[in-house]
Amino acid sequence: MCVDAANPPNDHNPVDGHLPILYPCHGQGGNQNFLYMKRKEIRHLASRNDLCLSWARRMGKKMLEDPWILSLQVCAGNVQKHEIPAFEHQWTYDYKTKNLKNIRYGVCLTRLENNQMAANDCEAGSPDQRWIWMSTDQVKQEIQLG
Repeated sequence: MCVDAANPPNDHNPVDGHLPILYPCHGQGGNQNFLYMKRKEIRHLASRNDLCLSWARRMGKKMLEDPWILSLQVCAGNVQKHEIPAFEHQWTYDYKTKNLKNIRYGVCLTRLENNQMAANDCEAGSPDQRWIWMSTDQVKQEIQLG
């Protein structure tokens, strides 16, 4: 499964506040094209505005049900001007454990049931918190071998 910006999968125009999902890898890039930046952002180069994976407080009525949300938000801070990115957009990737950990809140990106994702307390060795970065060519090769 791959992280996908489409929600639902037939929506090919992700926007600010979009909820990413897990979807079978297709090797075509597009909605599954994410970059891990030196700035520690997970960027989806989608449209006019790059979108960053974010773990932040919800706004509005839904905040009472669940105060936190994993979403794609317009990236804060201009890369060319070397502006500092928002802390909720920053994730560290541990190449040994394969965990993606939010810098500000110390939670790890987690696979949930029904192809959903969240950020939960980090659990050593949890297979639902292991993430592997692959190029589009590597994904295509995995699909052919699978």
